Amino acid sequence: MGVAAAVFTAVSWEQLDAVAQGAVLVGVTALAALAVVATAHRRMPATAEALGVVTLLLALADGHAVRVGAFPHSDGPTWWAGVLALVAGGGWALGRATGVRSTRLAAAALGQLPVLLLLVGSDLPATGVQAVLLLQAAGVLALSARRPEALRSARVVAAVVAASTWAGVTMVALAWLPFADRADRVGQAAVVAGAGAVAALVAWLRAHVEAERSLALLVASGLGFVAAGAWLDQVVGGDLTAPAVAALATMVVAAGLRASRRWGAVPAAVGAAVVGAASLPLAGATIDAVAGATRVAGRPWVDGAGADAAAMVPDAGWPSSGPLALQLLVLAALAAAAVPVLGRRSAGVVAVGIAGSAVLVAPLLLPLSAGGACIVALVGATAAVGAAVARPGRLVLGGAAAVAAVLASAGALWAAAGPATSLLAAAWISLLAVALLVTGRRLAHEVVATSSAALAVVGLSVAAGVAASLAGVGGEAAVVVGSATALAVGSVAGVLADPPGRRRDLDGRLSVVAELMAGGLHLAALALVVASGEETALSALLAAGTLAAGLQAARPGRRGLVAVAVVEGIALTWLRLGLAGVTAIEAYTGPVALALLAVGVWADRRADRTGTPAPSWSTMGPGLVLALAPTVLVGLTDPGLVRPLGGLVAGAVVLAIGAVTRRRAAVDVGVAVVVLLGLRQLGPVVGGLPNWATLGATGLALLAVGATFEQRRRDLHEARDRYSSLR
Repeated sequence: MGVAAAVFTAVSWEQLDAVAQGAVLVGVTALAALAVVATAHRRMPATAEALGVVTLLLALADGHAVRVGAFPHSDGPTWWAGVLALVAGGGWALGRATGVRSTRLAAAALGQLPVLLLLVGSDLPATGVQAVLLLQAAGVLALSARRPEALRSARVVAAVVAASTWAGVTMVALAWLPFADRADRVGQAAVVAGAGAVAALVAWLRAHVEAERSLALLVASGLGFVAAGAWLDQVVGGDLTAPAVAALATMVVAAGLRASRRWGAVPAAVGAAVVGAASLPLAGATIDAVAGATRVAGRPWVDGAGADAAAMVPDAGWPSSGPLALQLLVLAALAAAAVPVLGRRSAGVVAVGIAGSAVLVAPLLLPLSAGGACIVALVGATAAVGAAVARPGRLVLGGAAAVAAVLASAGALWAAAGPATSLLAAAWISLLAVALLVTGRRLAHEVVATSSAALAVVGLSVAAGVAASLAGVGGEAAVVVGSATALAVGSVAGVLADPPGRRRDLDGRLSVVAELMAGGLHLAALALVVASGEETALSALLAAGTLAAGLQAARPGRRGLVAVAVVEGIALTWLRLGLAGVTAIEAYTGPVALALLAVGVWADRRADRTGTPAPSWSTMGPGLVLALAPTVLVGLTDPGLVRPLGGLVAGAVVLAIGAVTRRRAAVDVGVAVVVLLGLRQLGPVVGGLPNWATLGATGLALLAVGATFEQRRRDLHEARDRYSSLR
């Protein structure tokens, strides 16, 4: 009968009207449902699962057929919402009665579509549609959190569909929020807040799973801050939005830190991140303040122009003084709220940093001139140094020193707007550096101590140079004064920090830092003066460098400074000779030769003391050659008698000294000088004599040598042996 009914239906299908066709489909669907029940009772699960899917598909086809046949003019979304609700309910009931899983899974997904179809045909605004979908998602998530194990798969499907709905609504709301008008923005913010509430519900439902709870709390906190920011922007608006959001985030952080770690850690972390993001205008204003200081710095030194706060105020983009002050207060409140977590010392360091930010943006908070901004920055640096000195500790000292360095740098930039403020800042910073140096040395804080030592040398040098400039000294002369001050301070500091007979590692490093900084400033001053071409100032710099290096070379461990003193001394000599118009080559090579001879004599004596004599050519040879070679070379072509006779006398003296001291280098150089210059002077005389005189003198000489040949031979061997014994 079933086969006959199927054949009849297939053959006569086109002759049936719509009502009959719908009745046939409904009957087939009922038979499929009965087949599901029958196969499930006969323990045929695979067949029952497949027939369950076929039953639901046939039910959807039945809905279409009934509408076409009986209700052709019905509203499509409304009709299908009802059909989907009936199909989902029937599928769920069929699954519960037979234990078939496929119908329950399909019902869990299809049951969430009717609300969406009803919303499509409704007159609700966009925010209303989004709110209803969020409510449905929250309800489904709450229902899917029930515990019966038999419903686990259906609960998972329902939760996935609900989460997809929630994610879609949230992304749409977040995308519309920045571009919506005032009313729509408030509504979209409400939708975002609702999405955050759903995420919080998930955190509560999944509280027993740490990873899911933390992720849901993170999403809920983030969406809540987005919604709150949008609302606050509508209420306060403008530059006050960021401070208001930061204040709200600070309250969340305070509450989260005092709640249980399970529920308060994630919101507190998100709140801290929001405070940081909301403080970006403050950071931008700080950067702009420093940039304004660099624009003002050095103006009066260059063109005599004045400098005031108006030259630093940003053109646009950064908040005014009120919002900046509120942001600073919010940061201070956040530091106070974080005391239980950070500890008092760390919170104190953070508070000092916030105070430093306030000092940096003081020109934006108050109408200050360049001098006023400089004084405020230096007062802030003094407060930081005072905190480090009053409550000594390595952590406090390091943080306070860093803050003081930043504020002092800002003060120095503003101070460069004028000579008087430059002098004030340099002297003030020098005193602060000395205070930090003493404290860092007492606490054995190497970084602070060494940095402060370098800063003290620089500050005193700059102060001396600026003072000289204010006294009417020229620019290059002021540089000379500053460089000489640096060398003096470095030398004195080196002696005081590292005296002979006492060795401490930190003191030794402080000594080296002070000397290196002084040397660096001296080199910078040399570069500036050489570039300017001021020869008098250059002479003074070279004299100061020669004196300082020579005095320092007398200390143990500073022998290498002898070379520095020699180089600068020779450069000074050459410079003064050039200024005096001296053209004699010996005047320029003589100082270098004397320096080489001094080093050679010292090396020779040291070799004698150690018992390993050194060859004289390696110790005194370079100095002797440099001292006499220019005279010999010029004397060979000089028509006068002064230089050749002077060279002969010098060569004879060197030869005599070499013979007495048994130094081969002196003997060789002396003989070469005497022979070359002697032949040069005797050549013209011999050439002017008659031939008989020359030949006769030569013959007499040969006769004398031949008559005493054996004695002369013994004399030659003796001279060779004595020469070989020279060192």
